[in-house]
Amino acid sequence: MGVVLALISLSMSWAQPSVSFTTVLQGALGDTSALDGAYSADVEMEMSLGSCGSFYVHIEGGDGSGVTDEVPGSNADALGSVGSALSVAEFVWELPVGEKFSVAFGKLDPTALFDGNELANDECSQFLADMFVNSTSLPWPDYAPGVKLSFLPHGGGGSSASIGIFKADATWNDVAEDLFAIGEVDLKLLGGNYRAYLWRDPGRWGVGVSLDQPISSRLWAFARFGAPGDPVDGVRAAWSLGAQLSLGEERALGLALGRNLRDDRDETRLEAYLRLDLGGVSLSPDVQLVANPEGEDIKAAAFGLRVQVNYP
Repeated sequence: MGVVLALISLSMSWAQPSVSFTTVLQGALGDTSALDGAYSADVEMEMSLGSCGSFYVHIEGGDGSGVTDEVPGSNADALGSVGSALSVAEFVWELPVGEKFSVAFGKLDPTALFDGNELANDECSQFLADMFVNSTSLPWPDYAPGVKLSFLPHGGGGSSASIGIFKADATWNDVAEDLFAIGEVDLKLLGGNYRAYLWRDPGRWGVGVSLDQPISSRLWAFARFGAPGDPVDGVRAAWSLGAQLSLGEERALGLALGRNLRDDRDETRLEAYLRLDLGGVSLSPDVQLVANPEGEDIKAAAFGLRVQVNYP
């Protein structure tokens, strides 16, 4: 009976799970053509541990590649066939250390912890293209064993400095070898966020910045820049900039332009989306114009409709 009561108590300590389904139907025109789909499913749960912090679990699955085979880099939410089964993408124990420090460790998502952006960091509700979700100038590990240490001089909502160390190949073998390390300073200024970081993996290093700034109550702007010491997947430097215009509580318009400076052919991409929030459902028509995606000698337009269902 004691074991049963303990399990019931543990289950009740979890907050209500958050569940979302995202489906993207995309087509391609130009030097290539296609009409393909992709979907993803995410379940997120968090449990408070009192003075011992909190524990977070993210379960993810999906299938389909969209038009990424024909127009590479056009759908950051596409998991391909490897994501067809649900799996534990993240589990994170975040622990406060005194009043101004915190440490998080477990299986982490480096792209969610560093190079963040209020306007361009969520492929399920913002821009779809890879270059507008995170900088393409970093060799990002996948969900990986890792640890993040944060210094929070003004509490959780103020400026901060963080260091993260992750397994570069995202495996659990020899976890102290082949590490990816990144340090970031995040300044809260004028209502915006100004981030600068330095990273290193086995044999390479690089720098980058990511910022977002409100221009008015309805208009926000963002920009990113990254440069590795040596090319990362052919990318010598990458920049992007854009804006989001609020059209009311239920509608937003996003526009972004970016370029990857490459060893072969420079990639240039323009993306626009319109997000319509209809209660628990969001609809986002999306259009991308791209030249030389990931260095391929093609010019194409990728257009599509993203549908996201959220609960609660």
